[in-house]
Amino acid sequence: MDFLISVLCLLLAWTLIQALLSNMKTRNRKLQVPPGPLPYPIVGSILQLGDKPHKSLAELAKVHECSDAKVAVDIGRAAFVTSLNLWGDQKRKINRSSHSKRFERNRENMDFMTLVLWLFLSWISIQAFLLATKARNSNHKKPPLPPGPFPYPVVGNLFKLGDKPHKSLTSLAKIYGPIMSLKLGQITTIVISSPTLAKEVLQSNDLCFSYRAPPDSIKAYDHHLHSIIWLPPLNKWRNYRKITNSHIFSAQKLDANQHLRQKKVEEMLQYVQQCSQAGVAVNIGRIAFVTSLNLLSNTMFSVDLVNPSSASAQEFKELVSSIMEEGGTPNLSDYFPVLRYVDPQGIRRRMSDRFAKMFEIFDSFFEQKLLSRKATVSVPTPSIDVLDTLLDLIQQDQDIDRTSILHLFLFEDGVGGLEEMDMDDKFGIALQKSKPLLVVPVKL
Repeated sequence: MDFLISVLCLLLAWTLIQALLSNMKTRNRKLQVPPGPLPYPIVGSILQLGDKPHKSLAELAKVHECSDAKVAVDIGRAAFVTSLNLWGDQKRKINRSSHSKRFERNRENMDFMTLVLWLFLSWISIQAFLLATKARNSNHKKPPLPPGPFPYPVVGNLFKLGDKPHKSLTSLAKIYGPIMSLKLGQITTIVISSPTLAKEVLQSNDLCFSYRAPPDSIKAYDHHLHSIIWLPPLNKWRNYRKITNSHIFSAQKLDANQHLRQKKVEEMLQYVQQCSQAGVAVNIGRIAFVTSLNLLSNTMFSVDLVNPSSASAQEFKELVSSIMEEGGTPNLSDYFPVLRYVDPQGIRRRMSDRFAKMFEIFDSFFEQKLLSRKATVSVPTPSIDVLDTLLDLIQQDQDIDRTSILHLFLFEDGVGGLEEMDMDDKFGIALQKSKPLLVVPVKL
């Protein structure tokens, strides 16, 4: 119903604009009309006629010094020329045919507008009847929404969020309580600010609230159809969750990769020592990112993705940061679903370009792994990385394919992990800077 009301408001605004434009077009015609009072918008000069129009017209003719007592007035959208009886009779005889044609043309225009209005009102009535019938025939009654601020037409409560939504929501929670409803554009949102209610929602009713509506930017390359983060808790999601828990994040797999973590930390220390001996400054954020990236790439593909001293590390970091930035940018398409077809901000288009670059990198490792497995097909080798494990699952027909693996690497093991590690490194450095370093004596 909110959508229908918004459409009705837009139609009425469009009709008003068309009426004003038509009025301006009519008054801008090069016609020799007598002088008259300046009309008000929409109503024209109808308010100046009073309860005795004949006397008011005579007074207007004197005020505007009209010859032959002729005066032009606008009554609503219609223009009239009034005059004395003698001059009026002669004028009507001369222009009777032209007045008749003009009247017929105006009547046709009014008939068309009336037809459009009646068709629209009929459509609104039919839609309202269908909605009422559907609500009456439903087996359960729709529960009422929690209290919240009154939404404006079309935009809802978007303007109440401001530039600091967390503070605005805190202020609104003091007025409407710990659970409230907001209308963000065309999307109804429930906001919970109480720890007790949050615990009940996230623990007691976790299955009902486990599905996360994917934003429009995540729908690039159909990522929401293959990502364990955005899939609904159905069979496909349960299968992916079982695979990740058993073959990727299990304690046995993590312990098996302990030597990789030690190796990458040793390489990082060696690089820092080399820079110290050469008197070169060390970019801590960059070397931490490179170490995390190579650790993940070795865990997944058994190769180093970048070199600490090369420019490719910074390029890959910028690619990861751009993906996270595009994913976190407020998007009009998320608040007004009808705009998803046009992508007004271009976020989904740019996200598709970033995803394409990431998939190109992952796909190259995929091809290399397939070629190496074909070369050693006669000599079976144990699975040494995540990609080997997933390829074994494909051969076992575990409801997973190449596309699912690429999307799995994109966020679950790739971009999400790198961004989280990068933020942890920066936050840790900030904490160290906020407090002076302490020298603790130790016994060797």
